[in-house]
Amino acid sequence: MLFVNAIGFPPAIIFSSANALIFGLVPGILLAWIAETVGVTISFILLRFLFRDAAEDVIAKHTSLQKIDELSGQQGFKVMLIARLVPYLPSGLLNALGAISKMSLQAFVLSALIGKLPSTAVEAIIGHDAMTASENPHRLIFTIIIAIAMVGGFFYYEKRKQKNN
Repeated sequence: MLFVNAIGFPPAIIFSSANALIFGLVPGILLAWIAETVGVTISFILLRFLFRDAAEDVIAKHTSLQKIDELSGQQGFKVMLIARLVPYLPSGLLNALGAISKMSLQAFVLSALIGKLPSTAVEAIIGHDAMTASENPHRLIFTIIIAIAMVGGFFYYEKRKQKNN
């Protein structure tokens, strides 16, 4: 799981589900959550080391990118937290965007730690319950509804934020 999240491929749901099936639901979720957080942190550090200087050169040439870069330093935690809360957003893309931005390592790690728990739990529960649907079919349906509500809430929040701006 650590390496999957560090490289951003394949989808972590496969491993979150496997952890929940092998270790049990709660221990599997906790193991997946910690491994995902460590993995995205490693990815952030590597990508920051490899690409931030090149990104700064490009950003320096465009005023609009400079404004976005400044905003990422000020609002990076909030934006990354919201993005992490949405299940199925590509982790590799979020890692890369965080790494090339002005977002601090501390803000990135904290947003990943907080934001990864709900999405990891939803992924693990859906994967676990899809394999063991006969044991608890209602939880699977409830979890899928929660996942849809989380994604819908994210899009609603974004639309509302754009409308206010």
